Amino acid sequence: MSLPVHDWAKRRLLIASALLALSLLSCAERVHIGPSDISAPEPVPAPSTTPVGAVLRAGPGQIYPTIAAGIAAMSSGDTLIIVNGTYHEQIAAVPNGSGPDRYTTIKAESDGGVVLTKSFLLDQARSYISFEGLKFDTTENKQVLGNHIRFMRCAFKGGQAGGNNGNVTVGTNDYNNTQYILFEDSWMYGAGGRYKLCIYNSDKVVLRRVVVRDDGGWTSDNSDPEAGITVYQSSNVSIQNALVIDSDLGTYDNDNVGAFYLTGHAGNRSSSNIEYLGSMSINNKSWGWSIDTDDGGIGLSLRDVIVYAQEAGGLATSNTSMDLTIQRGTFGNIGGRGIGNWGTKSITVSDSVFWNLGNSSANGNTNVTYSSTFNPSDLTGTGITHYNPLTSGLLYLPRAESGGPLNTAGQSSGEAGAQVLHQIGVSGTQWGEPDYNATQPALLWPWPHESRIRDDFATVSSRGFAADPGAYPITKYIWEILGQAINPASFNFAKN
Repeated sequence: MSLPVHDWAKRRLLIASALLALSLLSCAERVHIGPSDISAPEPVPAPSTTPVGAVLRAGPGQIYPTIAAGIAAMSSGDTLIIVNGTYHEQIAAVPNGSGPDRYTTIKAESDGGVVLTKSFLLDQARSYISFEGLKFDTTENKQVLGNHIRFMRCAFKGGQAGGNNGNVTVGTNDYNNTQYILFEDSWMYGAGGRYKLCIYNSDKVVLRRVVVRDDGGWTSDNSDPEAGITVYQSSNVSIQNALVIDSDLGTYDNDNVGAFYLTGHAGNRSSSNIEYLGSMSINNKSWGWSIDTDDGGIGLSLRDVIVYAQEAGGLATSNTSMDLTIQRGTFGNIGGRGIGNWGTKSITVSDSVFWNLGNSSANGNTNVTYSSTFNPSDLTGTGITHYNPLTSGLLYLPRAESGGPLNTAGQSSGEAGAQVLHQIGVSGTQWGEPDYNATQPALLWPWPHESRIRDDFATVSSRGFAADPGAYPITKYIWEILGQAINPASFNFAKN
């Protein structure tokens, strides 16, 4: 049955009106018309690894058979996926991204599946570039300059056997504009290199969940210091959930100074505003932290840090021109002093635990301490209480148990000892971006990518945690180190 003519006309008019309304709505959405858009600025987009430009592929069987060919075809903001394999070529001349929401990205087809065997030299003109899931396996130089550069889930193996060379170096004497550099969920290991990771003459750097093991293989002819993670004449550096572990060989150069090393002398930049958050030095040869600065820098803090099974000592200062604060530190099973202050400034220690030390422990205001191996009268400070932490709530290195004395032994009835339970910093954020150094709801444990880290480290030496063939090698190594067994698959890593 057909409709009357006037009904068809009404129907056409209704359809046209609806289409017009939809078109206007679409246009409004595209140009952000509306009161809310006028009254408040748009928020800054959170950093993302999601491709926003074209996605290209490079490698055997691809349109671009080499990495160089793929990079040459890229534009700003594109993503180049390198198919799994070993490549004997450099990554160079990567086009810059255009901002925090449009990084140019070079990534592996699958994390760890791409091995690069040539030197890596990122020049000072590079900006807004992200590298993801790559493995740099070479004793040649690996140097990072530029700004707004990210390394996510990358491995760096090997360094040179001598000279002033590191495994990975950020910054240079030649330029003063290296800034906004991020290493996240990345690790450095293998023989060679004076420093496994050195931040030099740089500004606004974040190291987030970086793991380092010193495998020796470097010697000096002129008493140059050797260390794991080094901050050298740099400013605004945030080191979050970093781990230097199992650097316990007897073959290091005589001037191996520490797992974490902060230094700065007369030069390009003062070592200012340096923070170590939730970081750990476990089973290493020299000092946990070595501080040697006389460059006039200010602002040095350690919070929720662990030094355990350290041969030389916990933390040492020399020639230091920076005041230092330590809050919630756990220092145990150390061959020498817990803290040795040979600098010119003060150290304030609070809410911290010291036990089983080979020498007198600390100068400063130490709220909680215990040791069975030296005279407690050697300690100085206020608010000192003598506990045996192992029977007072310290069952696991990363936390004080609820219900134990250490849980309320700190200032304002807070915890004493490190609480290394949660991830620090929003993933992907650079220095100064929202919550870049804030404690996150997400738990740190089980440690991210620990099986891949173990597999890489074991190619050099299956010592320490790398000897564990299970699924949770780092997690079990650290949480069970005081003798309490756990099942990481079901264990409650949160504050209990």
